[in-house]
Order: sequence, then C-alpha cells, then structure tokens
Amino acid sequence: MHEKNKPKILTLKPVAIGMMKLELMLTQCDGRRIRSLPAWPKDCTADFKLHAPNKTVIKGHVQNGNVTQLKVSTEYRTKDVVRAEK
Repeated sequence: MHEKNKPKILTLKPVAIGMMKLELMLTQCDGRRIRSLPAWPKDCTADFKLHAPNKTVIKGHVQNGNVTQLKVSTEYRTKDVVRAEK
C-alpha cells in the first residue's frame, strides 16, 4: 500500500491523555445534562475552564468537593449543569 493511502491512526501523548482524564473527573456530559465533579476528590482544589457540547464553556473553582464559583458561557445552559451523585 502506498504511504499516502495508509489510514492515519490518531496517537495521543501521555500528557493529552492525562488532561482528558482530568476533564472527565471535573465534568461529564450526558445528552443536554452536564454533570459536575463526578469523580473529583474532595480534598483537591482546582480552577478550570472546559468546553462542553452546544458551544458551551464552563469556568469555575472547586474547593473541598464543592464548586465555589461557576460561570457558564451560554447562559441558558446554566440550568443543565447538575452536581453528580457519587
């Protein structure tokens, strides 16, 4: 098979994989619903800015297992952000 015709296989670097895991620990999207902190440890603090479906950007701060600041770029999507049950 000629080099041009070979299928390209996406390879991710370990850093990218780690970032994706952190994002999933902070938010998970399920249809329209955006679940916050589904797997985030209570004793970890973080500032985050993540992209969600429907052109939504979520910025926030988490401390002691609680979101203390939250801003959703598309305001009507704010009601779609729910606290994940553990």
